[in-house]
Amino acid sequence: MKKIIISTIAFLLFISTNVFAQAKGTSDKDIANKLCDCIEKSFAQYPQIMRDMIVEMGEIGEEKAQQKFQAKFAKLNPKEKEKVEKAMNIEPTAALQKNCGETTKIMDKKNKGSEASAKKILSHMEKMQNCKIGVAIMKAGLKQ
Repeated sequence: MKKIIISTIAFLLFISTNVFAQAKGTSDKDIANKLCDCIEKSFAQYPQIMRDMIVEMGEIGEEKAQQKFQAKFAKLNPKEKEKVEKAMNIEPTAALQKNCGETTKIMDKKNKGSEASAKKILSHMEKMQNCKIGVAIMKAGLKQ
């Protein structure tokens, strides 16, 4: 599971110089919407228990989130456990590239992004109802 989070953060940090930079006519809110959409689409392939853990890592910390995940995992039936175990081996990088690649293309490459810009985008993401995974990943990326 940690491998999934690390891969995601690495990918987002890789594209961040383009994603957080604003092209003319592209607002922070537009960028936040696009990032939420592409990140949420990329993680739709994972079982809910895993998506919940990613969100909880941002809310209660990695250690507590993993403990909570393990407790929930222990209660799953064998078929559900197998599904989760298979999903743990799926790298999110390809899905992120597919779903977020277009977002990076619309950003201005000449004006590299700043932490201040990333925080503005995050503040818009936090106001969105269906962006919990995106918010958790952005927060983790800003802590790096």
